[in-house]
Amino acid sequence: MKKTSFKIYKQIEDKTIVWFEDTNNYLVLETTAASILKKIEKGVDRTQIVATLSKQTKVTLEQAKDFIIDFKKRIYHQEPFAKSYKNNHSKDVKLPTFFNECIFYQINTSVFKISYLSALERSYIHPKFAHLGIDTPKKADYEFDVFIQDDFIYLFVEKKLVNRWAKADLHYFQGKLSMELVQKIHQKEEEEWLGVFHASALGDGKKAILFLGDSGNGKSTSLALLQAHGFDCIADDFVPIDKKNQHVYAFPAAISIKRNSVETLTPFLPSIKRNEGA
Repeated sequence: MKKTSFKIYKQIEDKTIVWFEDTNNYLVLETTAASILKKIEKGVDRTQIVATLSKQTKVTLEQAKDFIIDFKKRIYHQEPFAKSYKNNHSKDVKLPTFFNECIFYQINTSVFKISYLSALERSYIHPKFAHLGIDTPKKADYEFDVFIQDDFIYLFVEKKLVNRWAKADLHYFQGKLSMELVQKIHQKEEEEWLGVFHASALGDGKKAILFLGDSGNGKSTSLALLQAHGFDCIADDFVPIDKKNQHVYAFPAAISIKRNSVETLTPFLPSIKRNEGA
């Protein structure tokens, strides 16, 4: 069985990003797991790794040994990432003959037409891209169709089925739609991207800084404050990085501002208070 090819790519705070070169996927490891992987790569004796792990985590030597064996097996000899959810039953699904609403969005010089079957589908997408809507429709360069059928949400691009998702997996659908937009905006295929980070990114025209952290930790608020002080907003929540040069690319979704940040931002961005609840 072919050994997985990867690179320990970068450490960010207490996390380490491991890039799997063969599949162009990445894995974010906690400090302990990253330390184990580095020791394995350096050829450190397994007995020593097991003893160190047992001491650090207060588990038995046998438990630590089982963990190391399983960890190594998963990294080197198995698919390290869950495959995309495939939907064989969706192959024969047909596009609806009527969509309740079609909205045109202009991103740079490209025009995107997204058709929504109902207000529900619209609510999943439009709020992040409303600022890009154009009043006078132009000929669309790209067409997306979104509809719910039998409790699944479907995405078609250029009249071809991309996939379907259960409602519980809405964030996967939103991520895939954003990835399809990124490919069209920057004219790069999916395999040309290193990955997409749940982060906020800003720049000064030469360099970019990414804010990483869990939801609610202030990434978007910090981004909005710095934008108000002259920095460029590159992307919020969805930051694409290309595989070849590791460059950060722009994604035009609106900055997601939490209600409890409104008072903090209002002195610098008065329009936030005026638009609150809109």
